[in-house]
Amino acid sequence: KGGEFDEWIKIAREKLFEVAGALTNQKFDNQVLLVGTGGRYEFKNKGIDLFIDAMGTLNKSQKLDGTVLAFILIPANHYGPRKDLLNILNQTESSNSGGKILTHNLHDIDFDPIIKRIKEVGLTNEREHKVKIFFVPSYLNGNDGIFNIPYYQVLSGLDLSIFPSYYEPWGYTPLESLAFGVSTITTTLAGFGLWVLESRVNKEAITIIERNDENDASVIILISDRVLEYSKMSVEHAKYLKTKASELSRTTLWKNFISYYLKAYSKALIKVSERSGQHVEKE
Repeated sequence: KGGEFDEWIKIAREKLFEVAGALTNQKFDNQVLLVGTGGRYEFKNKGIDLFIDAMGTLNKSQKLDGTVLAFILIPANHYGPRKDLLNILNQTESSNSGGKILTHNLHDIDFDPIIKRIKEVGLTNEREHKVKIFFVPSYLNGNDGIFNIPYYQVLSGLDLSIFPSYYEPWGYTPLESLAFGVSTITTTLAGFGLWVLESRVNKEAITIIERNDENDASVIILISDRVLEYSKMSVEHAKYLKTKASELSRTTLWKNFISYYLKAYSKALIKVSERSGQHVEKE
């Protein structure tokens, strides 16, 4: 299955490079760093704002030598794939403009928070920019018209995922990322991030950034610095971290967590029974 999974990842990376190349009129190779974020369209709660800010900061960094392709995989109010992009991908039209960000046509584009923030930080996907950013506002169900592979496969093609949450009771997105061998960044305002911090698990494949109401600026710098580290990472170490990511995800399997749920459920039943005057046997 390792060979099959490697091929799965290869297809995803090729598709990410292909779409990015068609939108920017550039060619990208496997040396380019692929990063991304995803989830529901909760601009602040999911930390989408800080993800974009960090990419803007990184784009201006003198320390960044290579290229970073950043993908925002968040469904929004779109009305189908861009026809010009489809024509380029189908080789019925040549790409000659570049500088495009969207993969699908977006309703009310002038009022879209993601597009507005991308413009504010100066990310325009010009040829000379070190960071190129792309907004994929469609559900990646394998039939979106552009990628035509499912979200988890697209996710597996990334080198690093970033979820700088402001509010997340648990946070499945970084956990899903680890399960597909992708190192991730999350915060102390996500339940999963806190659990990892407090657990005796190997933390090499995950970066947990302390976040509060006052430290957005430092979070942005820490994210951009971490991406910079990954951009300079050796192929061997990147492969090692993929292994560590998968190992960490397996510590959260349901068989390891179910006893805690049963205990919590039992305590809740006892509390309810005490209030109602009924008796529940303690296990």
